[in-house]
Amino acid sequence: MKSSITCPACGRQHPSKPEQGETTVRCPCGQVLASAEVDPEADEGIFALAPEPENHRLRKVQQTIIPPPAPVADANCPSCQAPMQAGSIVCTQCGFNLKTGVQSKGFPPPPKARRPGFDSVPPGLSPKQVGPAETRGDLLKKFAIVLALLAMLAGGLVAFRFVAGRSAADAAVLDEDDAVVARALKNDFPREAREWLKVDSTWMMGGWNARQAESRIADWYRMGAKRVICFGTRMALWVAIELPDDPEQRKALFEWQKKWHSEMFERVRTDKGQKYLVIKLRL
Repeated sequence: MKSSITCPACGRQHPSKPEQGETTVRCPCGQVLASAEVDPEADEGIFALAPEPENHRLRKVQQTIIPPPAPVADANCPSCQAPMQAGSIVCTQCGFNLKTGVQSKGFPPPPKARRPGFDSVPPGLSPKQVGPAETRGDLLKKFAIVLALLAMLAGGLVAFRFVAGRSAADAAVLDEDDAVVARALKNDFPREAREWLKVDSTWMMGGWNARQAESRIADWYRMGAKRVICFGTRMALWVAIELPDDPEQRKALFEWQKKWHSEMFERVRTDKGQKYLVIKLRL
């Protein structure tokens, strides 16, 4: 009696030939089936209607099916790293066949393999979701940009310190009175000393009367002062002498100032190349 085997996966019929020594049958869908056992004395025809002897029973044809392997957990395609469902054989993204190891036709070629640890695809994501891998040239360009920015920042700091150092050095050469006079020239109503005395006859330079003040102003001009300046109104507590360029004239003015301030216990100025010489007045 001829027998056949039905594939439980795709439903195809396959002839079973155990008498020829075939123990298994492979279905095109991938399933492996076992051949049925048939009694060699069994035959079709009128003998099939005869009663079975008590001491001899024909063994019924049984179909033994080898169960498919247990499904495995979801995994990624080894070709494109796209996620695959458990039990799938062909990747739906790139067409790669897990059994044959060949990519099916009609699918785009798999992307270039990524370097582990350098541009690998995280588990559960496809290369399309991650994006193209960065090349070594791209990384070198980014590194060069960072180095250029750091160099520019360092150059700016060096230039700033250089300018600040030059400014501090220039300021250290000049006496602090130059800064005081510069502010007073902007804010404290400056006026040439003789013109300042003419504003009002009651205005005084320190404790001097008008005649004494005019005599002192004349002495400073004879020593070489470019200009004598008073500030404020009514009572001048100090004056600024704009110093000459001639070294001898500057020396004469600084010596007079030294004697004057020493008697008043005021700070004595020295010639540092400043523009103005401050003279404190007595009350």
